[in-house]
Amino acid sequence: MISQTELADGIGVDAANLVETLDGLEAAGLIRREIDTHDRRRRRISLTPAGLRKLRAGLRAAEQADRDILGTLEPKQLDSLRQTMLRAYRNCQPKP
Repeated sequence: MISQTELADGIGVDAANLVETLDGLEAAGLIRREIDTHDRRRRRISLTPAGLRKLRAGLRAAEQADRDILGTLEPKQLDSLRQTMLRAYRNCQPKP
């Protein structure tokens, strides 16, 4: 389980903007939100069995897409690409 705030921080979005997405996921039966027993102000999020199946299917599809798109690259080329993409991502993040 993870809190809504921890999830928002982890994916780099504002917690208030995440609520609508979580509402949809909960309505679809993919997540469950519960009040944290240690802090009633917090909501804990967990995947339902259906959510876990959907996540696994998405990960398999992403891995297949990686193989289809990047499959011809050598390991050194893949590493260079990933490092470049990581630098680009970090440069897009808001500065404190």
